Amino acid sequence: MPKPGNSALPCKPALRGAHPPLADARRFSAPLLPPGRFGGNGLLPQKPVADLLRFCYNMGRELIIGGRRTPPGKDGTAMLAKEILDKLQLHGRTIFDENKQALFFNWTCAGFTLRFTGSVLKARFTALGDKGPAFPGMPEPAPDYPWFGVVADGGELTCRTECREEDAWFTLFSGERGQHDLRVVKLSENARGKLGLLALETDGEFLPAPKNTRPVIEVVGDSITCGFGNEAPASSFEFHTGEENGWMSYAALAARELGCEWSLVCESGIAAGQAEKPLFPHHGMEV
Repeated sequence: MPKPGNSALPCKPALRGAHPPLADARRFSAPLLPPGRFGGNGLLPQKPVADLLRFCYNMGRELIIGGRRTPPGKDGTAMLAKEILDKLQLHGRTIFDENKQALFFNWTCAGFTLRFTGSVLKARFTALGDKGPAFPGMPEPAPDYPWFGVVADGGELTCRTECREEDAWFTLFSGERGQHDLRVVKLSENARGKLGLLALETDGEFLPAPKNTRPVIEVVGDSITCGFGNEAPASSFEFHTGEENGWMSYAALAARELGCEWSLVCESGIAAGQAEKPLFPHHGMEV
C-alpha cells in the first residue's frame, strides 16, 4: 500500500513544492455568458446560450466576446455542465449552481467520471479563491486557489493543475483515439478554493459514465483527512494548496485498498467544538 503523500505523478516539484501542470495543458479563456438570449451583430441567429455555444463548437468557428474566445471545435461535441449532468458519475458531495450554471465539486476528492470516444477531452472550469485565517502578528494571507487532477482509464493520477481563472479551458486528455473513462478529482480542500465545471468538449462523443456499484465510505475530519501538506518538501508554517493531495490522503488510500468509493467532508484546523478563547481564528463543527 503506498504511503500518504507519495504521488504517482512522475514530475519534479516546482516552486514551493507544487507540481506543475503538464506541458501540453493548454488554456483558453472565455467569459461567462449572460443568461437568456444572445443578441449579437446579426451574424448569428437569436438562439439560447446552450444552442449558441454548441453551434460555435460544432461548426468549428470562434465566438469573439469581450476580446476573448471560446475554443473552436472540429467535428466534435461540446456540452454545458447542465446538459451533461445525467451522463456523469459524481463523486463526493457536489452541487449545481443555477446562477453560475456550474457543477461545483469543492470537497477534497470530490469530482466526476465521464466516458467519451475520441482522442481529446477539454474542460471549462471556474475557480473561486479563498483566504485562510490571518494569524496574530502575521500579514494577511493571499487567496488560495483549487488544484485538480485526472485519472484516465483507471491509471495513475496525472495532469495536476491549479485553476485561478473564473473562466478557463484545460486540456485534460490527449492520446489514442478510442473509448476512455476519465475521473476528474479536486485535490485541495473546500476551505481553500472552490472549483466548478462549466462545459466539456471532445473531438468524438460523450457516452453515459458507468454507474458506481461499490460501497461508499464517507470520512469526516480535519487536516489529516484533507491531506494537508502531505506533499510539502519540508515542514513549513505556510500553507499552499499545491502541496495538498487528497488523492493520497489516508482516507482515500484506505477506501481504494478496500475497494470502496469515498466521500470526504473535511477542513484543516476545524474542531469538534468552538473554543471560548481560541489561539488563532478557527471554527468548529455545527452540532
